[in-house]
Amino acid sequence: MKKILSLFIVGFLLVGFSQKKEKQTDWEKENLKGKVKSITLTDYNAKKIFRKIKKGYSKGKKTTKFNNDGNLTEEVYYNSNGSLSWNWTYKYDNNGNRTEKIRYKPDGSLNSKWTYKYNDEGNRTEEANYKSEGSLSYKSSYKYYVNGNRIEHTKYRSDGSLLEKEVKKYDNKGNEIEKVWYDSDGDLRGKLTYKYDYKGNLTEESGYKSDGHLIWKSTYKYDNNGNEIEYAKYNFNGSFDSKETYQYEYDSNGNWTKKIEFEVKNEVVKTPKYIFERKIEYYD
Repeated sequence: MKKILSLFIVGFLLVGFSQKKEKQTDWEKENLKGKVKSITLTDYNAKKIFRKIKKGYSKGKKTTKFNNDGNLTEEVYYNSNGSLSWNWTYKYDNNGNRTEKIRYKPDGSLNSKWTYKYNDEGNRTEEANYKSEGSLSYKSSYKYYVNGNRIEHTKYRSDGSLLEKEVKKYDNKGNEIEKVWYDSDGDLRGKLTYKYDYKGNLTEESGYKSDGHLIWKSTYKYDNNGNEIEYAKYNFNGSFDSKETYQYEYDSNGNWTKKIEFEVKNEVVKTPKYIFERKIEYYD
């Protein structure tokens, strides 16, 4: 099986000459317009009163901060009562590559830490995760096509033994179209496939068992601003499983400030489920 896996990866390398997608800032990954400095997101349970959708109790809050280059620097999570839940911080090198991610407990003590290394082309080559006391939890290595698209992600336990391996495949536009996982013995665990629209938005995702049988399929739709307006999930036989739709309000920069999530039952009845509100601060 390990020999077959090696040949499989070599085959990927030989056909992997697709276009590489340009490196994105966190602004771009989050579909943010303008030079966003911070976002405070509060989510509420939604309730319908006399045909009007109202905010229920708050489920919590998250504050996200970005540097002037559009990279994420801090994420702070709060519980519904306002108490601190978790705090994440991020550091970068002079090329904008993320070099460190740290998760802190509510009391300010370290919970876990990630460090990253890169090659001369700016591709991530190594990731290491450390426990609160400093011991290694796991380590990952990455391999790439000649064009820079990531082909392989291999994860190792702290003792150096193989934990799992992930292999990707791309279309000629650099969109990831397939991801497969292997366990520590080299046996296939599962597969995901992806489809996109002409703008590069994900429109379909399918999950498969190790024997190739379909488990589920999800579809996505977007508005003209590139924000997701519908998510639907179907069972292996094509029968309906669940659907969510989203309604937005925008600020003058085109970033949404309010989002209402609806649960769609029997593909017809829409029930408001959550309300998300964002306060966005911009750099001058």
